[in-house]
Amino acid sequence: MSTRHRFPAPPPMRKLPVVVQQTTMSSASIYRLVKAGKFPAPVKVGARAVAWIGSEVDAYIASCITTRDSKKV
Repeated sequence: MSTRHRFPAPPPMRKLPVVVQQTTMSSASIYRLVKAGKFPAPVKVGARAVAWIGSEVDAYIASCITTRDSKKV
């Protein structure tokens, strides 16, 4: 009987064009915010490729909404 190892599924990843579309920010703005520590950093997924963890981008957008709503009177 062989034992099969089950590894957890990796989180869904998003390439830059999807993140740009989702956030409506330019790629330059996204990288500027990453450098400032205000946007999730991408993960290196290849020699010349990066992607963002989808749940981190979703959390960033949710925090923007929360900030907006907390300023309402």
